[in-house]
Amino acid sequence: DTLRAGATVATLTRDGFGTNPTTGKDNYDKAVFGARGTVEWEPADGLLFRLSGDYTHDTSQPRHGYRMLPGLTQPKLLKGKYDTTAGITRRGPYSENDVEAWGSQMSVDWAVAPDWRIRSITAYREDDTRSPVDVDSTPLNSFDIPIVYTNWQFSQELQLLYEVDSLALVAGVYYLDANALTAFDSVFQVVTQFTMGDVDTKAWAVFGEATWDMTDNLSLTLGGRYTRDKRKSHVQREFFLGDRSPYFGGTGASITLPVVVD
Repeated sequence: DTLRAGATVATLTRDGFGTNPTTGKDNYDKAVFGARGTVEWEPADGLLFRLSGDYTHDTSQPRHGYRMLPGLTQPKLLKGKYDTTAGITRRGPYSENDVEAWGSQMSVDWAVAPDWRIRSITAYREDDTRSPVDVDSTPLNSFDIPIVYTNWQFSQELQLLYEVDSLALVAGVYYLDANALTAFDSVFQVVTQFTMGDVDTKAWAVFGEATWDMTDNLSLTLGGRYTRDKRKSHVQREFFLGDRSPYFGGTGASITLPVVVD
């Protein structure tokens, strides 16, 4: 009577609309797995704990472009508009598409008095993405961009709620701690440009809102919020010999001093 649980698991798999004769793999295919679950516990009237979580993993092939005109690297047009000859997925580390994301949330809802409630919401989310992009969509290593994204964030919110027949109030505080990092190589045959951006965010806010039902058809709402947001970033750019920087598994020497902005 006091405990409830539920879960869902799903997979989405399909062949691609096109083919890639360079790698022998499909283009525009789909391979996704997902799951989520929730547990609720109500140990007493007016007190509810809810824990939920979700997970997603996408290993579909990266979607590469179709060259609309023949050229030196592709003398003939491909048969289908979803076909490609991109070759980045043949080249070592970070060359496969891989997107993994998960998150969890704990909420507590407590009726401390007949018209008063306290609510707490604690949440965490994280994702890790490898997304190779073959800009010229040819077998050559002439404009390949392996990309890595990593993000995480933690948040905490506390609310005080009041509700009677014609008046509803909510007031609270909110806190966020987050990091977002993006790094990628831009490969031009024998020279690679490495670029990275790393941003830390810390924010907090206080807020309040009141709604008064003056009549059955007319209500007045007044609210306000104050937010303080601080960000710290690190940006780096550097050139290397070879078709990968050391950050993406390459061994070539640096040919420029790194440009760093903090």
